[in-house]
Amino acid sequence: MIEPKRTSARRNRRPTVEGLETRQLLSGTRTILARTGQPINDKDLSRLELQLQNNTPWKERRISYESGGKEVVVTLYGAGSLLVGKEGGTQVDAAGNLHLVFDNTTNASRIIGTVKGHLGRNRVIPLASVRDVDSLPGSTSGEGVDPIGALQLPDFGLVRGGEVNLMGGVLEVNLRSAAADTAFYLKEGVPVEVAGPTSQTIVTGGASVGGITQITAIDTPTTTDASGTTGLQVRIDRIEASPRGVEVDGKRQVLGDPQIYTVDTTPGAAQLLRFNAQTGDLVAARPMPGLTSTSGVPVGLSLDSEQSLVLVGDVNTVYAFDLEMRPVGSFSTAGLAGFTTMTGIGSSATSTVFTSLNGPGYALDVDQSLATGSAVVATTPSGVPFAPIVPQREFLFNGDATGLAGSSTILADGAGHFDTAQPNLFQFGTIGVAPVGPFYTEAGRAAVPSFLTRFQNAGADGLLPNPTVGLGSIDNNLARLTTSVTTGISSIALYSAANVATGTVIPLKGTTAVLSGLSEAAHPELAGASIIDVEGNLKRYVGKQVNGLVLNTRGAVNLISIHTARDSAFVGRPLNHVEFVRRQRVQLISTSRGTNGQVIRGGITIDKNLLRDGPLMLPRKALI
Repeated sequence: MIEPKRTSARRNRRPTVEGLETRQLLSGTRTILARTGQPINDKDLSRLELQLQNNTPWKERRISYESGGKEVVVTLYGAGSLLVGKEGGTQVDAAGNLHLVFDNTTNASRIIGTVKGHLGRNRVIPLASVRDVDSLPGSTSGEGVDPIGALQLPDFGLVRGGEVNLMGGVLEVNLRSAAADTAFYLKEGVPVEVAGPTSQTIVTGGASVGGITQITAIDTPTTTDASGTTGLQVRIDRIEASPRGVEVDGKRQVLGDPQIYTVDTTPGAAQLLRFNAQTGDLVAARPMPGLTSTSGVPVGLSLDSEQSLVLVGDVNTVYAFDLEMRPVGSFSTAGLAGFTTMTGIGSSATSTVFTSLNGPGYALDVDQSLATGSAVVATTPSGVPFAPIVPQREFLFNGDATGLAGSSTILADGAGHFDTAQPNLFQFGTIGVAPVGPFYTEAGRAAVPSFLTRFQNAGADGLLPNPTVGLGSIDNNLARLTTSVTTGISSIALYSAANVATGTVIPLKGTTAVLSGLSEAAHPELAGASIIDVEGNLKRYVGKQVNGLVLNTRGAVNLISIHTARDSAFVGRPLNHVEFVRRQRVQLISTSRGTNGQVIRGGITIDKNLLRDGPLMLPRKALI
């Protein structure tokens, strides 16, 4: 029997989608609404939770504008706000540069920028800054900074002088480019967590899909790490910077050792001195014939000025120099109420503070003070002048001051009642003051110990000469200037800011003169560079063409992958894997060779005792 031939109509029948049972969305997580007993899928549940937690209107989370004939849209997804339309919030300046300001974000929030239409290979949307609203412009600190999951701006370029502060934590950063004199201060974020495969119930309130009815609390599902790996990921395709660099053993390097400043107070032969803060070698000296004081001369930096400056105090006069010790100008502090003999100069990235003997301290606007010749009190971002800094609880200033990298707190030496066994006497100590609005409030205090005892007496009035003739800092370590009474050789002793415990001692070479004052450490050679400073681990950095980048990671670096790199430096603790197609004058600095310490790789410097804890500070204004 012959089988009937199958028709082409039957063979060519188009497949159809198989029907789903009652057209329901399947989900491995069965979350139940308590009031109705109705299941809700993961997507609707996440939207519901976000509405309850955030409740921020779209107009405050999205900014749309035109740049170069293209429509630009930047949106914050997840919890938080961009404060669009609010004072001090996200805005575009007169030059067309975007300033991104966020608030109340979480590690699941994402800032995403899109451009309608093709920009072209070399065109970018200009970006000037990214920061939390509670972080002062220019800050390198994580104080008050909210976390964020990702900053994804693949068509944007950070303009010259631009800064990004994501020290609250971040997982992904993606930009097209960065120019010279730019800085990224980043902290490894906490991985986003997702719901596990367990059934959960909303314990109060109730809702139906598509509507919300008085929900007050949600029992969220068990969470697990969604990524499976940790570490920050950064992609910046092009970096075009031109760091000043430094000559080391006849070779040019981008990153050198930190430099620190002090003063030789020899009568008639006073000098401003610059030392290598890692080796103690004398780098340069400049005569200061106008200096009148022979002791107690404070030295500090001004990091919040138009350009980074070295400041030297002489009773009521402040002399300013650039980081190469060329004179910039001077101003008088005689007009400040209650301000007597100047004893301390300390600076953070956002303020410069001056203290006086048994008197108040002041935060000053150094640029305006140099312009007018007289001290001008600094103001808050809202324009309110800072109040005088008056120590409380019977503490008085009588020594130098300093700031720490990555902190807005100023530390100042003085005297107070630290020893309960001698309540009628003062002991030498250090106080921390931090800006809160227009005031500086105490952020802690500690006695300064001697070699024999936990306390050093400062007399009944606390005005005995301070045994520490200079207070400075190297990265996030306190540094004190001491002089041996037997050899006359001065040294820098590094201290922990937490417990004032002595650590490394660095003898200063090349002089036996009496020294006074100590500054914060600086890197003059980084002027004109682009800095990426990471606290935590870096999973990977990916780039195409990188010139003049300094990437400093205070944690492990898994991978650096760049096609072409020139005049750049990469620091990891350790630096595990690097991948370059072309490289020229590239420094690779690590605490060990590879993940197991056994990898033999050429062109890498191994330093098991790196002092570059950071964050590295980018000098303001390139040196000429």
